[in-house]
Amino acid sequence: MEKVHTQKLSTKLTVLYFVLTLLLSILSGYFLFNYLNKITNKTNDIIDNNDIIDNNEIIFNDYLEEETEESENERKIWYEVLHTDPEVRLYHNFLFDGESDHLINLGKDRLNYSMTFSGYENRNNDNRRTSWTGFYKKEEDDVIFKIENRISKYLNVSKDQMESLQLLRYTEGQQFKHHTDWFDEKSLIFQSMSQRQREHTILLYLNDIPLIHGGGTTFTYLNITVQPIKNTALYFYNLHKNGTGHKLATHSGNPIIGNYTKWAINSWIRTKALPDD
Repeated sequence: MEKVHTQKLSTKLTVLYFVLTLLLSILSGYFLFNYLNKITNKTNDIIDNNDIIDNNEIIFNDYLEEETEESENERKIWYEVLHTDPEVRLYHNFLFDGESDHLINLGKDRLNYSMTFSGYENRNNDNRRTSWTGFYKKEEDDVIFKIENRISKYLNVSKDQMESLQLLRYTEGQQFKHHTDWFDEKSLIFQSMSQRQREHTILLYLNDIPLIHGGGTTFTYLNITVQPIKNTALYFYNLHKNGTGHKLATHSGNPIIGNYTKWAINSWIRTKALPDD
């Protein structure tokens, strides 16, 4: 009888031990989860509060909502400041893959020899710019409408100051030598546009180009070269505070090396609203 009683007591103790162990495991897991969650939130707060990564200052973080697939319903756009005078920024995640691909497919059959404001076709008369270009109509479709709105939002400019988006294609050996996007104030083009200077430039990269194959954007006097990475956007300010052209905004589109094709979009924003097309 005593033996049976001892066995029952042992069984009860075993069950009690199992229950206590299970409860302790659950509590430990709960406290560990909360602790790790606090650490993660602190880390995100540090990054969101202008941390320094690779000597480039992260200035701006924001979430961009798009009407796309649910898995891409939200992504983070952020930029690095590469230079301050003139301001040069590199935006990350500015485009979706589908947007970049759409822009290429939509514009690839519209291409013509790139031109400068002398009016010459470069292939025959001006070897400074040997690429091909094509244009989209403003708000031509939903994708272009969204991208124009995005540029307006992130650069804090009015859409009526924006020129139509321009598609660029560079193949082997093609380039745009050192130049500025702002106009010489004595030029006919500047006067004919009622002194609407090109204040902002944003260059949207639509595909990747490996470093060994050239195609980067180099700022002549700043020792800065930005290599095309799909969906990134290179922004720079073209003027001094007094509105005159900034020499340090001089830049080039470097020649493509080997069997590669570079696709990009130019967006220029003027100091004043442009007339309707």
